[in-house]
Amino acid sequence: CSTAEIANFLWFASIARWRHEGALEALGQRILDPRVIDNCTPKLASRILATYTSILSLPKNIAGTPSANDDFPRGLTSQLFHSYGGHLLTSKLSPAEVSSALHAYAKASYFHDMGIFDHLVSMM
Repeated sequence: CSTAEIANFLWFASIARWRHEGALEALGQRILDPRVIDNCTPKLASRILATYTSILSLPKNIAGTPSANDDFPRGLTSQLFHSYGGHLLTSKLSPAEVSSALHAYAKASYFHDMGIFDHLVSMM
């Protein structure tokens, strides 16, 4: 899958309010592939972080599928923000994309790269 296809699937899952632990874990591992990260645009990075965080905020095991690893969301989310956050250090984001990324950072309580958060705030 390409970065855009993964981002679009995550967007669909968030709109449909569909959370499947196994699928989230597999998608999360796939989007941490360095080739996927390197081919990401700022717009897709914003979409990935926003939709992944949105899905994680849905009630756990909404589909009745227990996760094999209950700690995966925290560690994987942290890795995603670390890997994709640098793509947001640009002025090429629309106000909606900036807002989505800021919401994702706040919702995920990700505070390790506050420079990125500060950059996004300055773009508002």
